[in-house]
Amino acid sequence: MGIESRINPVLQQPYAMIFLPYSPEIVIAAMENYKDEKQSSKERVANPKNYQSFDETSLIRNNREAADLIFQIGLKSSINKNASAVYLMLNSPGVGSGHDTRFDMEQAKTFLDNLAIAIRTYALTEQIKLQTYEFSKANKKQQDLIAYGNKLDSKKTGLLLKPLSNDRQNMKRNQLLDRQIAENKFLQDVQKLEIEKQQTDLKILMSTEKTNPKDA
Repeated sequence: MGIESRINPVLQQPYAMIFLPYSPEIVIAAMENYKDEKQSSKERVANPKNYQSFDETSLIRNNREAADLIFQIGLKSSINKNASAVYLMLNSPGVGSGHDTRFDMEQAKTFLDNLAIAIRTYALTEQIKLQTYEFSKANKKQQDLIAYGNKLDSKKTGLLLKPLSNDRQNMKRNQLLDRQIAENKFLQDVQKLEIEKQQTDLKILMSTEKTNPKDA
C-alpha cells in the first residue's frame, strides 16, 4: 500500500479535504514521515487521546485490499504559498483485486484530521526554516537594490561634476540615469512591502510554534 501525491489537483471524483498551514511541498514530505512513523512519539505524547499512528487509523485498518491512498495537494489560495488544500480521493483503482476500492467518507475525514496532528511537528519546523530563508532572501534582494541605487546616484553625481563634452550626450545620459534611479526607488518600495510580508509570515509561524511546543 502506497501514497500517491499530486500537486495542483484536478478533481474528478469524490474526496475528503482538509486545509493545512504549510506549503504543498512540505505537506508531502511530512506525509511521508507520517507513513513511515518517523516523528510519531512526540505527537502521541502531546495528543494522547487524539493521536493515531498511520496503521492504527480506521481507514487503514479497513483497507483489506491494501489499495493505494491517492492524495491531490495544491495551494489553498494562489496568494498564499504557505497554506495547502489536501484532498484524499475516495476511489482507489484496483490493481491486484481487479476492482476499485471506495473509502468511507467519515473514515477519510478522521484520517485527515489525524494527519494534521501527526505531521505538525515536522511540518511546522520545516515551514519555519523555509520562511526564514524567504525572509533572508527578501532582505538580500533589498540590499542589492540599495547598493545598485547608490551606484546610480554616484554616476549621476559624477556626470554633474564632470559632464561629457557633448551636451546632447549629457542630456541623454542624464535622462537614462533619472529613469534608472526612479525605477530603482520604486523597486525598493515594493521590496520593502515584500520584506514586511515575509516578516509577518515568519512571526505567525514562530507564534504557532510557541503555542505548540515540540516537547509538549
